[in-house]
Amino acid sequence: MCTVVWWNILRNDRRAFVQLRIKDLQNGRVTEIKDHTDSKWEVLDKEEKDLTHSYRDGIDEVFFTEDGDEVRCAIAAAEDALQWPSEAYKGFFVDGQLVAVFPPKHSVLTITDTSPPIRGAGSGSKEAVLENGMKVKVNLLCDVGDKVRIEAGYLSDPEGYDLKVMLEALRLSREILAQPAFAGYRGEELQPGAQVQDEAGLVEFIRRKFLK
Repeated sequence: MCTVVWWNILRNDRRAFVQLRIKDLQNGRVTEIKDHTDSKWEVLDKEEKDLTHSYRDGIDEVFFTEDGDEVRCAIAAAEDALQWPSEAYKGFFVDGQLVAVFPPKHSVLTITDTSPPIRGAGSGSKEAVLENGMKVKVNLLCDVGDKVRIEAGYLSDPEGYDLKVMLEALRLSREILAQPAFAGYRGEELQPGAQVQDEAGLVEFIRRKFLK
């Protein structure tokens, strides 16, 4: 069972191809493939749920839903998200099975390595290493042992790169699903809906979906 992490449509004078980068949800392995646009793929039912991480049991990570139900997934399916401690995570379910866990929008971590605090140095930043091994920029007054809040900052970069990528992803997903290979699976578009075609409407949908 895999999820598509990147895709592109390649065209020449005679036909088009779909180039995909897929991630195995059991072992985390990423593979690139190239296929014809009329190739058939099985599309599975999916949903998202809020989860709380409980513990690791052998090769599984154990979570609980808001209703108190225990759910499990392979370590590889949750390892990226669990690098960022949080009270809640977003779980991705396919046919009722938890197959992936997404990182939280913010996390509080402890600084494990940085240069000594610089008093009276004014504004500025310095490098620091967090308890999960990630390197970030922190205030000059921060010291080892201090806790910092890391914000994912989705769609907030000054250059608007995140939003451009999401717009392109939305347009490409529509184009891919319009190919003959998906004719037997394609139904009515539920979100944002086929009536939303202008950029302003697509941007409003993306912001509402990702910042809710």
